[in-house]
Amino acid sequence: AGLYSLRASYAHKVGLNEGRSPTGKDCDNRSDHGRLWLQLVIWI
Repeated sequence: AGLYSLRASYAHKVGLNEGRSPTGKDCDNRSDHGRLWLQLVIWI
């Protein structure tokens, strides 16, 4: 059995963001086109 687990996920935007601000940022105040999530779980 493993002692840890490392996971990665990537998501990109689909379509135009109709709710963006005049500066082109989304509701999270970001202008990037994708997101990367990393998750590390260590069992003790």
